[in-house]
Amino acid sequence: NMNEDNAKIAWRYMTLLKASQEENSQTRNLTGTEFQILAYIGWRGDKAYVSEIVEHPMFRYQSLSTIKRGIVNMKALGLIEAKSATKDSRIMYLKLKEET
Repeated sequence: NMNEDNAKIAWRYMTLLKASQEENSQTRNLTGTEFQILAYIGWRGDKAYVSEIVEHPMFRYQSLSTIKRGIVNMKALGLIEAKSATKDSRIMYLKLKEET
């Protein structure tokens, strides 16, 4: 359950990403769901992972396959990257890819 502060952080981040959509052709072709996932990953820092995204109320109407497809697409576009958790290698943490 998101508290008001967390909601504000997520909203600010989504607003920033939406503004960057004009200049950044990589985000221009994202679906609405992909864009929400990208904003969520950015908001969570390096701590987002697939099952957490699926369970979040914001994605309650999205299927696991839709979310996974969006993640695969954003990885292919170079927007996000995944790394294994140190304690449990079954968990892949998602994070925004650093600009190079």
